[in-house]
Amino acid sequence: MPVFNYNVKAEDLIELNLNRLRIDPRAQLQTRGLQLLVPLAIFLASIGTVYLLDSDKQLMPIDWVVPCVLAAIMLFIFPRRFEANIRKRIATQFTAGPDKDLAGKYTASILPALIVETSKGREVRAPWTAINQVTITGAHIFIFVDKSQAIVIPRQGFADAKQYEQAKALVAQYQR
Repeated sequence: MPVFNYNVKAEDLIELNLNRLRIDPRAQLQTRGLQLLVPLAIFLASIGTVYLLDSDKQLMPIDWVVPCVLAAIMLFIFPRRFEANIRKRIATQFTAGPDKDLAGKYTASILPALIVETSKGREVRAPWTAINQVTITGAHIFIFVDKSQAIVIPRQGFADAKQYEQAKALVAQYQR
């Protein structure tokens, strides 16, 4: 019975929640909508401003340059700022909110029938048949038990990289 000991930091929990948002179709649709709506609003506001400031109220091709440049810049800057803002909000939740006690030392037993994770007197027992989704990235293993509960296994939380690779192999083997 392989037992793995590792540390989960607030950054790992932030990545877990960002991963939840990335795989949620509704959140993806809302994010894409905002990423297009904000540059469009900036474009329309700047065109309106140029039109109002134009004395003869006839827009020349040069009048379109500034609004187009602003909108193009926002197409590249806004998604990064948007994700940074989400990261900041999630970080606040894990440093000052009700979830501030989730970081710390964890123990996981990865068995053929189930996975058992324990930490600070709390235990999660999840049979592999009940697991909704498993996402393995370069830095984390995310095991989604249900919409409100997930197990995060970070690469950097292990003292030995070999143990992480063993845990990753077991999860990949048993999730099927």
